[in-house]
Amino acid sequence: MHKTLLAVDGSEPAKHALELASDLAQKYDSDLLILHVSDPHPLSEDEIRMAEIEYADELSQYARDDPLKTVSQSEVLRTGVSLSRHQEISGLIHRLMGQKLLEESKAHARAKGVETVETRLETGDPAQMIIETAEKTGANLIILGNRGRGSFKSLVLGSVSTKVNQLSPVNVITVR
Repeated sequence: MHKTLLAVDGSEPAKHALELASDLAQKYDSDLLILHVSDPHPLSEDEIRMAEIEYADELSQYARDDPLKTVSQSEVLRTGVSLSRHQEISGLIHRLMGQKLLEESKAHARAKGVETVETRLETGDPAQMIIETAEKTGANLIILGNRGRGSFKSLVLGSVSTKVNQLSPVNVITVR
């Protein structure tokens, strides 16, 4: 049985990779594992604004469930200050964004006729987590976009796709 690991980050190349992975999995009746790796970084201003709208209910629930009452509901929903100050909230937002991306990707693959679609959300160094996940799950092909939502640092140190291509023990397809 063949298993393809698809790494997604919401970028345009990752969307093209989703198309290819879905087509190949459907054509060759292979399993598709869709992976999103949350690289823990401070939220950008755009992410903060989006989170306040998109995840208001989850943030309100977080404030209500905070056992130490270290953060109030209004503080959680205030732009920038609390979201960047509280790493836990930042991590929550990254997980929510990743989960939404995975759900959308899975729905797309299913709509294209892929029968077995699994999703996984990890946190850490994206290249390392992609390779580790491929090894642990027995994937025999990795598909990812050639340029993701990386930072300036990735331009200097090398992109995720470059690292995965160099270090992966299985075949890798990078998509533009």
